[in-house]
Amino acid sequence: MLRVTDEFSPLKSVILGTGVGMKAAPTELVSATLRQTVRAGSYPAGAETEAELSAVESALRQAGVDVLRPEALPAAPLVSDQTCPRDLGFVIDQFFFVARSRFDSRNAELPGLARIITRLPAENVVETPPGHYLEGGDVVLISHSYDGQCLHQYAGRFGTDYGGRGYTPRRIAGNLGKANRTIVFAPNLSWNDREMIGPPDKVDWHRTWDEVLADLERRHGPGTRVALYPYAPLQMPVSSMAWAKPQMAGRSA
Repeated sequence: MLRVTDEFSPLKSVILGTGVGMKAAPTELVSATLRQTVRAGSYPAGAETEAELSAVESALRQAGVDVLRPEALPAAPLVSDQTCPRDLGFVIDQFFFVARSRFDSRNAELPGLARIITRLPAENVVETPPGHYLEGGDVVLISHSYDGQCLHQYAGRFGTDYGGRGYTPRRIAGNLGKANRTIVFAPNLSWNDREMIGPPDKVDWHRTWDEVLADLERRHGPGTRVALYPYAPLQMPVSSMAWAKPQMAGRSA
């Protein structure tokens, strides 16, 4: 029974990738990170990858988590590895969405999940229509905080070319890298916020929800439909923010 409504409840079941049948080189370069890995000569071996994933599986089972793993497809010519099944599907509420990639090598991995997907009620499995992709679209981020976001002391930028101990320009450039464009709905936003969210030239900032809707309609046409779901790591309940209580009380009066 699927039921995922947040990202902080105890984990009960998870699909973990496999290094079995992993080829010596990728059949397609599906991301900038993979291209860098191949160029640097650090593409991992299948045996090494499987050993690490098996260690993760052992730790999860000790914590009482049911671990499901894909069926290895070593004979499939397009499949180079099956280490990241999270890119092939995801769960929202009681529905499992079967994603579709722009890369044939990723779509060729889906048969490895067939025995897992068939365990689910058919009415709870949503297939992505042919020709439609869930990556590369527009992302709307709601940051309804009147004081903006706090500077990240570890990974934030403090000056033109320096920051916290974990700051690297490359990290900032990679945020939300697969999104075509990021729309931020926020009453206040600093330049630091824009960099932390994604490359500034791919971030549009709107102060009102009407502006967000107008932007989406202008780019995608009238009648555009969107999916809205909560993302727990970015949420903070108003009850935990003492400074917000007077504002919320004033708005509800």
